[in-house]
Amino acid sequence: LAFAGVAIGLALRFQDELSVVGAIAGAIGGLMALFGAMGAYQLTLLLPVGSGIMAWDLGRVRVLPRSLAIAHSVSGLLTVPLLIGLVAGWNTGLMSVGFLALIIPYLGSWLGIGVWLIRGVPVAHQTDAAPRRPF
Repeated sequence: LAFAGVAIGLALRFQDELSVVGAIAGAIGGLMALFGAMGAYQLTLLLPVGSGIMAWDLGRVRVLPRSLAIAHSVSGLLTVPLLIGLVAGWNTGLMSVGFLALIIPYLGSWLGIGVWLIRGVPVAHQTDAAPRRPF
């Protein structure tokens, strides 16, 4: 649930700096992780995709450190095929080893994002237009 909250919070906080795809991907990924926690486990597959796209976009606009954005995006997107295989029941020893090899960097990148948030999030740039409401 914490990952979902962070993904949705970052998408809302930096909605003016993110591309439309990055903001929507982060929000949808976070929402699907919430639904997955409520029992629709297959929807949890969208969290690595959505947070990876959003992290890449946050790195592009220099909100998130570039190295952390790359690590999160690559490890998250490479985890998806293995998650699909595990959900589909292709539980082999090689699949489990590959999953562990990719999930550890992905979860480590979430720890890096947490440390980055604890240190303080950069201030979102103000635009000249009237302020938009997130909802």
